[in-house]
Amino acid sequence: MNSANKSINRRHFLKTMAVGTLTSTILPSCDRLKNYMIAKMIGVDPEPPPGSIPMQSIVSSIRSTAAVVTDIQAIPKETTVNGEVVQRMLDEGMKAMVGKSNLEECWLAVFPNLKSSDVIGIKVNVSGKEFFTHPEVVDAVINSLIKIGVADNNIIVWDRKDEMWGEGLITCGFGINTSKKGVRYVATNLDGVGYDTNTVAHLKSANLGFPLTRIITQLCDYMINIPILKAGTGYCGITGCMKNYYGAIPLFDYSPRKGIKEVHANNCNPQIAELYNHPLIRDKTKLNIYDALLGKFEGGPSGPPQFVKNQLILGTDPVAVDYLGLMVVEQERSKRGLSSLFPYTTYIQTAAEMGLGTNHPKQIDLREITLT
Repeated sequence: MNSANKSINRRHFLKTMAVGTLTSTILPSCDRLKNYMIAKMIGVDPEPPPGSIPMQSIVSSIRSTAAVVTDIQAIPKETTVNGEVVQRMLDEGMKAMVGKSNLEECWLAVFPNLKSSDVIGIKVNVSGKEFFTHPEVVDAVINSLIKIGVADNNIIVWDRKDEMWGEGLITCGFGINTSKKGVRYVATNLDGVGYDTNTVAHLKSANLGFPLTRIITQLCDYMINIPILKAGTGYCGITGCMKNYYGAIPLFDYSPRKGIKEVHANNCNPQIAELYNHPLIRDKTKLNIYDALLGKFEGGPSGPPQFVKNQLILGTDPVAVDYLGLMVVEQERSKRGLSSLFPYTTYIQTAAEMGLGTNHPKQIDLREITLT
């Protein structure tokens, strides 16, 4: 990523954080209004249906391990993100999650059948130019993969490039690289990429089928998912690991557009879980890393971040990681006297019921590390 763009974006973040009380009151209200206007435009009611039951924790035989790493030096006061600290956070998080002291063994435990020819995709979230997956987190993952023998050109960082909503790899400063040299940065709606009409994700609840991006079906053997911590009343409450794969289907790339209303109906439940349950998404995604260096507790999903958390949340279970991310936001909302997001996040419960992971705190072996 261009260093000048990094500096500009971080200054924007810091200005946002410095607003203080303004960030906690006016900005969420503006963001909330913007999101409700978008919801009205696409014909979706972002509120839970009357009489709906808030998310419940599901008891099952699934047991998951997750690591939460905190380092307050990741984003020191009024400075840019410290990439060296983020790398250390990722390294220690991998050791804690896997339970091994050797870092290479940890990564190979996540990718046990890794071959030199394998291509690993890194799904980022660039859904808004004000708040997106930190390049420093992406760089830390790239460095780690290269250390275990993955060729840089066999790493694909991907999402959309469309700038219609102020989003995309280009808008957020990652750029595009489809050459045979260096890490590739590839967009789903890039000429020559597109969607695989022979591989369709059927969302039974929406009565629709969507072709998956060729990045998943043809270009990558494995996936690493790096969502950001953004939440707010409306839609699905919190957009995390599983919701991040809405970027794998052509919601905005075909004309006339179809399916946008349907996939967001009923707070995206069960559509998010149905999509993630597609075998290519479910089986190829080997690691989820919640970029919780910054977070948004209200008014989302659009808008700038509202608090500094200085955390990474790692796990192979997308349901558990989404649940832990939700708990972070719940804590921030509680501090400010805001209501719970549980009425909006029933898709997490549905995913647990489908066997995609666990959302029960007693079934998650949580390993917490504080570095600084």
